[in-house]
Amino acid sequence: MPLVQCQPAGRRGRNKTYLHLLLLFLSVLQTHGYIQIPPDFKQAPKITAQPRSHTAYSLEDVNLACEASGEPTPSFRWVKDGKQFREVLFESGTLTADEKEELQFYQGSYRCYVANELGTAVSDLVHLITEPIPTLAKEKRQKRRLFEEGESTVLYCSPPKSSVAPKIHWMDMQLRHIPRNERVTTSLDGNLYFANLLYSDSREDYTCNAHYINASIIIPKEPIAISVTPSNSVVKNRRPQLQKPAGSHSSYLVLRGQTLTLECIPEGL
Repeated sequence: MPLVQCQPAGRRGRNKTYLHLLLLFLSVLQTHGYIQIPPDFKQAPKITAQPRSHTAYSLEDVNLACEASGEPTPSFRWVKDGKQFREVLFESGTLTADEKEELQFYQGSYRCYVANELGTAVSDLVHLITEPIPTLAKEKRQKRRLFEEGESTVLYCSPPKSSVAPKIHWMDMQLRHIPRNERVTTSLDGNLYFANLLYSDSREDYTCNAHYINASIIIPKEPIAISVTPSNSVVKNRRPQLQKPAGSHSSYLVLRGQTLTLECIPEGL
């Protein structure tokens, strides 16, 4: 009959304590950089800089990052719309445009593959949209709009279309922002809403400025002039109504993780 050796419970507890101390010691060494990795230590590729989806308005905007670590030094290759794109790259995988190509040539879906003898790392799938810099068609100067005090109105911006919505700034000709308050509101579509007008709202230069951040351009629309005349009689109060959302009901489709902003813009007095 074989002999079974039993280890005292106290010794098992001490061994566990020694193991914890050893792990703590190794952790401290690693934290303070005392453990040196041999120069020939091999590592699988690991992506350190991911590409991102964006809109390119010029060849200079075509820039898809793909950087990685690994030993041996990994190689980089790009796949565009499911097909190999260009030659294999070394040292850096960042993709830039060739001046000989047209901008539209680069529109598509891209993925970066980083490989060495230990394996392959794959980047996120990104989409590159190409389009010309937004421009404004020639506009006719709008006629002065006349209102009585207490009325409501909307000043429409209608900026040039782009895959990236511009940031809208309503300003006067001295580039001072039009004050916003509970009575004056800018909607997500860039229009300027007045719940009710005051005589002090009269001015010649309500100007919508569309700022296309990625294109580094600001496009000013034609100024809008409005005149508000004091009411000859007592201004009649009006029950509140909604200018946004319009209609009896509205619905939105949003994916999990996305941000949804709901607007509620009233008019009335």
